Amino acid sequence: MVLKKGSDPTKKPPDGGGSKKQYIQTSKPDFTSNYAAVEAFKDFAASRGLIIPVVEADGKIHRFYVEGDKRGSLNGFYSYFSYPVAAGGVGSWKTGESYTWCAKPSKQLNDSEREALKQQYHQARLQRQTETQQAQAQAAIKARTILAQAVSAEPNHPYLMRKQIPAQTLKVYKGSVLAELRDSEGVLHSLQFIKPDGGKFFLSGGRTKGVFHTLGDLEQSTTIYICEGLATACTVYQWKQSATVAAMNAGNLLPVGLALRQAYPTARLVFAADNDRYNSVGNIGKDKAEQAARMVSGWVLLPEFAHDSQGTDWNDWFIESGGVCP
Repeated sequence: MVLKKGSDPTKKPPDGGGSKKQYIQTSKPDFTSNYAAVEAFKDFAASRGLIIPVVEADGKIHRFYVEGDKRGSLNGFYSYFSYPVAAGGVGSWKTGESYTWCAKPSKQLNDSEREALKQQYHQARLQRQTETQQAQAQAAIKARTILAQAVSAEPNHPYLMRKQIPAQTLKVYKGSVLAELRDSEGVLHSLQFIKPDGGKFFLSGGRTKGVFHTLGDLEQSTTIYICEGLATACTVYQWKQSATVAAMNAGNLLPVGLALRQAYPTARLVFAADNDRYNSVGNIGKDKAEQAARMVSGWVLLPEFAHDSQGTDWNDWFIESGGVCP
C-alpha cells in the first residue's frame, strides 16, 4: 500500500482493496561472523610469510606491513569476502607474489557461488590493477629522481670488492649500489638497492616483471646473456664481453627472455643460470632457466661446482676459481 499526501494512515482500506505487508531483507550479510573462516584465511596468508593483523571482510583491497620490509611500508595487500562463501586473495606489491584462498574446494561450489566468486575476484583484480599501475607510475618518477642524485660507484665499494666485480657503469645512492630496472626500450621503471653488506631491496611499488639491468650494448650484440643477480651479470659480462642483463630473480627470467626475444628476434639468448642444487624445494635456478630457454629458443649455461662447494652462480664460480672463468 502506498500512502499519498493527505491520506489518513489509520483508516483501513476498503474491502477488496487491502494489501499484505511484504518484508524484504536488504541488509548485508554479517561478514565478520565467520570467525573460523577468517582465521583460516589469516593462517593461509601467514604460511606464505604474509601476516595480516586484522581482516576487513568487505571485498575491497587493504594494505598491511610485511615483516622484513622497510618499517612504515605497506607492501602487503589482501581482499576478503565471506558471502556467498568465504574466499580471498593476498600478496605483496614488492615481490609481485599473490595467492587466492577459498573455504570450500572448487568442486563443492554450486553454480551461484562460483559465479559470485568470479565477479568478486574480477572486481578485486581490477582494483589491484589500478592501484598497481598508480604505484608503478609513482615509483618510476622516484627512481628517476634517485638516479639523478646517484654517483658513480668506486672500485673499493665493499660489495664490489667482496664480489670481485669492477665498478663499470654502476651507480651508488646513499651507500647502496643501484640496479637500474629498465624495459627493452630503455625506459627506467624501478631500482634495486644493494647495501654494502649485500642486503637487497626494491623500490617500493616499482615494476619488477619483465624489466632488467643492462650491461653492454643490446643493439650491437649478437648474443645476449640473461642472469639472475647483478653480481652474476657483471661477472658474465666481464667474461663474455657481450651484452648481459640481470633479471633480479629466477621467476623473472621468462618475462625478461620474452621481452628480449620480441625486441631482438635474431639475437642468441643464453641464460647464465644459477645452480641451486642444495635448495630444499628443488633446483629453481636451473629449472626456471631451462623453462625460459625452451620458450624463447634459447640456451642455458650452468656452472658446475666441486662436491664440497656451496657456490650457486657464475660469480661464485669466478671467485672460487681464483678470478678465472672457463
